[in-house]
Amino acid sequence: MTTNPVTLVIVVAHALEARPLIDHFHCKSVNASPLPHYADDNGMRLIVSGMGKSNSAAAVGYMAGLLAAQTSAPGFVNFGIAGHGSLDVGNGLLINKIIDAGSAATFYPTPVLRGQFAGALKTVDQPETSYAQDMAYDMEGSGFWQAASRCASLDLVQLFKVVSDNADNDTGTV
Repeated sequence: MTTNPVTLVIVVAHALEARPLIDHFHCKSVNASPLPHYADDNGMRLIVSGMGKSNSAAAVGYMAGLLAAQTSAPGFVNFGIAGHGSLDVGNGLLINKIIDAGSAATFYPTPVLRGQFAGALKTVDQPETSYAQDMAYDMEGSGFWQAASRCASLDLVQLFKVVSDNADNDTGTV
């Protein structure tokens, strides 16, 4: 039995989140794209969605459509920054629960990496500054999950957040 390779698609909200990944993977700009979109020599893709759930979902849909003609399956990773109620700035967090603050819908991704700190993410419509709950806060996660989980096998949809702000370091320091 043969298996098709997976085309990794990394979805980020901001150019500042994209730059280290573009540099690390030696990505080149894909010029014919309506959204800033990059590719490396191995076929990995990175797209900059812009802030918010709908922008993240649109970027996933765009990439899924673009890759539909390929024989490889897409795998999606939402990589970005998030505020957190208790973790220090710079800590990484693999997301195992997503709560959409607007709809109260809850989703449960299954992290495939082991040995990483896992935790919950609340997706909000405006930047969070009070960190009322001991979890991560972002503005894209639930939109990303809802779109990507329709386009890829669930084990190929992951979210990884780096803590950028907390009660001691507000969003103005990001």
